Amino acid sequence: MADTWITDTGASTRFPVYTRANASDVLPGPVSPLGATLSWIPGLMEGWRDGNIRQGAFSVEEVAGDPNPVCAIFNGYFYVNASVVRVYGERAGAGAAAIDAAFFGNRPDTPPYVPHPDDQSEAAAERIGSTMAWVMSAAEWPEVEESKRRADAARAGRPDLAAASDAELVARAREMTQLEREFFSDHVLSSSNTAEISARIFPCIHFSNGSVNPIFGRAINSRGNKSLIASASNGFGPPPALIFHSPGSEST
Repeated sequence: MADTWITDTGASTRFPVYTRANASDVLPGPVSPLGATLSWIPGLMEGWRDGNIRQGAFSVEEVAGDPNPVCAIFNGYFYVNASVVRVYGERAGAGAAAIDAAFFGNRPDTPPYVPHPDDQSEAAAERIGSTMAWVMSAAEWPEVEESKRRADAARAGRPDLAAASDAELVARAREMTQLEREFFSDHVLSSSNTAEISARIFPCIHFSNGSVNPIFGRAINSRGNKSLIASASNGFGPPPALIFHSPGSEST
């Protein structure tokens, strides 16, 4: 039996730790094939990658290619790449531990942060610093105001969907994918800076107020194979209890 589902994406070997924390709040059930191919993969996930680049945390080259390293779909379920979030924390000066607390909560079962030689980047730190200086000093954000205008225009220009043909419905839906990508990039840029401020100033506070239940998975070899949690052969039931993998190993 194949170990992937039709909506599944690959796993990053450079950024190998994934989590359902926060992702399970947004998308608790599996992603439908239509949702994955129309919206999540080309829209939200690409916008997430774009936002990380706009933030300055990563260069285009670091997060380019397939699979998209910032998030993934395994066994039909949406996952956030915890390694990417941690590297952002390291480069921002908050540290991986503070980012873990802000995003996932201080849990004893959280896999430890394992530094990679490329995690530290002076160029990325300078870009993030410039972005934060803008965040803390700007009185307006013209780009997001333009996004609001475009969203209002898309809503105002919505055709009579009840009278549309199947082909027209598909065309309309596809028109929204690029907008979703661009709007989610805005969201990433705004929320990542909010998270950094939280990690720096309020390290004891995390988004779920103690109720998160992070589930982590680690890519285990260069082919991008994943641990049991991400296998399509597990079906669409709730994700099973996870076995954590040490780097480069399938042992617990």
